[in-house]
Amino acid sequence: MNTDTAVTAFLAAKYDKSPRTIEQYSSALGHLATACSELPITPRPIRSALSAAPTPWVRAAWFRCWRCFFRWAAREWGIVNPMKLVDAPDAPDRACRTHNRRRSPHLQSNHGRSQDVVLPYA
Repeated sequence: MNTDTAVTAFLAAKYDKSPRTIEQYSSALGHLATACSELPITPRPIRSALSAAPTPWVRAAWFRCWRCFFRWAAREWGIVNPMKLVDAPDAPDRACRTHNRRRSPHLQSNHGRSQDVVLPYA
């Protein structure tokens, strides 16, 4: 089956999702369609396409979208789901932003006074 045709059908079936979700599906599946003109039935082309992701976080996002797509395709058309044989990529944890007193003066102490500090509503 042609990947572009399958992706178009998948996106049409997901009409009730948020626009941001559809955008992410479309972007990730566009990369799959570029790498594989026909829907892969083995994990090798999927692993190869995932290796083209520019960062580990993008690779993990593509994997999640593709897994959702192939689950849907397996239910919709009864095809083999090759994503079952592809291990989820490891994405490093995102570093948390540290507190910076200079940039957040409203979080500084009240200079020893015992009264409550009122934080501005953001």
